[in-house]
Amino acid sequence: MHGCELLSAAMAGDATLVKRLLDCNADPNECNPADEVTPLMFAANNGDTEMAWNLVQAGARLNLSLIHISEPTRRTP
Repeated sequence: MHGCELLSAAMAGDATLVKRLLDCNADPNECNPADEVTPLMFAANNGDTEMAWNLVQAGARLNLSLIHISEPTRRTP
């Protein structure tokens, strides 16, 4: 069940955990069923190029829409 963990790590901005989960074959296209947002969408919207690159290298699809995200999703401490 790496998908939920991967999405949670992406939402938290944890690029290291995202990479570890991808190395364990997490599905980079797993999405939140409520709004269909993927880890790549979170990474791209937050400008996290390292995370986005790792997701793309793991097979994240590039042809999905960002219509559900209008503002950066990472919470600041």
